[in-house]
Amino acid sequence: MTGPFYGYYYDNSPFNGGLKFEKVICGNYHTFALSGLSADVLFQTGRLGFGGFNQVIDLPLPATQFTDWGQRVGGSFKDVSCFYSSALLLSSAGGALYAAGKNDKGQLGLGDNTTRNGWTSGTFTCDKIATGYLHSAALTGSKVYTTGDNTFGQLGIGSNSNTNIWTLVNGDFTDIKCTSNTTFALSVNGIWMATGYAANGSMGIELPLSQYNNFIPLSSFDSFNVCRGDYLFVQKNNQSYFSGPNGFGQSGTGKSAILKNLLYQVPSFTDKNVPLEIDDIACGLSHTVFLTGNTARIVTGK
Repeated sequence: MTGPFYGYYYDNSPFNGGLKFEKVICGNYHTFALSGLSADVLFQTGRLGFGGFNQVIDLPLPATQFTDWGQRVGGSFKDVSCFYSSALLLSSAGGALYAAGKNDKGQLGLGDNTTRNGWTSGTFTCDKIATGYLHSAALTGSKVYTTGDNTFGQLGIGSNSNTNIWTLVNGDFTDIKCTSNTTFALSVNGIWMATGYAANGSMGIELPLSQYNNFIPLSSFDSFNVCRGDYLFVQKNNQSYFSGPNGFGQSGTGKSAILKNLLYQVPSFTDKNVPLEIDDIACGLSHTVFLTGNTARIVTGK
C-alpha cells in the first residue's frame, strides 16, 4: 500500500504529514498496517476485543469497542501476520515473536491453549511468519516450524495431532505461506511444496488424497498468492492462473465452479483496449482484487 494515510495516534497526537505503509493485513474483525518510515511502526484498527486485542495498546475500551482510526503499537517490527482472531508480530530486534488473540488450538505457539488479551512473547525467534485459520508457520534460517490445528495435516509433521509449541518440519526452505488449512513452503531447490488440505484444487493440482501431513512437491511456477479461502493464484511466464473453490466467481476466469488445477488462466484485463498487466492480487474469503498499474483495480467474487 502506498498511502498517504492521515490520522491520529491513539493519544490524539497527529501524524506529521502523510504516512505510507509497507504492508497491510486483515483478520476477520481487525486490520494491521506496518509502516517503514523512520522506524517499522505497527498500527491496528477494528474490533479490538475480538480474539483478545482490547488490551494490546492498554486502552480502556470495552471488549466490543470498534475504532475507525489507527492506533499505534509501541516498538519496532519487521512483519505482522493475522487470520481469523489471532495474530503474530515479529520484532525488528533479534526476531522476537509476539502473539495475541485466540489460542484454542495452540496457534500462538506459547505452550498452552489459553487466549491472550495482549501481546505475549515466548522464547521462540524467527525470520518470517505466516498464519492460517487456526495454525501458524515460521521460518528460522532454512528451517520451518509450525504450531496449532492439524486436522488436515497442515503442520506437516507426519501426523494429524495438534501442537501448541513450535515444531520442526523436515526439510530446508526459503519461504512460507498459508491458506486456511494448507501450508506452503519454498524448498532451497526452488520448488514450492505443500501440506494439509488438498481437496478441490486447494494445492493447485489434482491429487489422489484430500489431505497430506507431510510436504509434497507442487508444479513449478514463478510465484503465487495465497487466499483466505482454500484457493490460490499462481504466476508463470507473466500470466496468472487460478485453482480452488470458486462458487462466487472469485477466480476472475468467467467461471463459477471449483477449478481443480492450474489450467484456468485469468483473462487479460484491458482499459480502452489497452492490455493491463496484473501487478498484485489480494484475496478475501470469497472475493478477489486485481491491482493493475497505478490506479486500476478489478474486483470479482462475492
